[in-house]
Amino acid sequence: MKIQIKSFWPATFGLLVATLLFCLPGDRFSKASWLEELELDKVVHVGLFAILVFLWCMPARARIKDVRRVNKMYIWITLTFVSYGVIIEFIQRDLIPYRSFDIFDIVADTIGCVIGWFVVRNFTT
Repeated sequence: MKIQIKSFWPATFGLLVATLLFCLPGDRFSKASWLEELELDKVVHVGLFAILVFLWCMPARARIKDVRRVNKMYIWITLTFVSYGVIIEFIQRDLIPYRSFDIFDIVADTIGCVIGWFVVRNFTT
């Protein structure tokens, strides 16, 4: 099965939803202790960032035909989302009530970005 996404609309929508969720005050989320113990939050970060990188890389790929340029674009998109994850953590710490900076969220975001890059790079044609 060949996956093709030629529009940036899904990527833009995904980024807007992610930003909205990251900027919600912390008291909007349930405090289920079993979720904290499982660190499910980190799994969500990995998945979300993998999807974001994937959604941004696919239409870039559809527009650029030169393989070397496509690979550079993948790297730039991946690094941009790693930076986005770091910036979001500082925004949460400084501007969002009941949210805090978590270095492990940045690690999870980075892992998700690398997974998204790896999937686009190796499993799409």
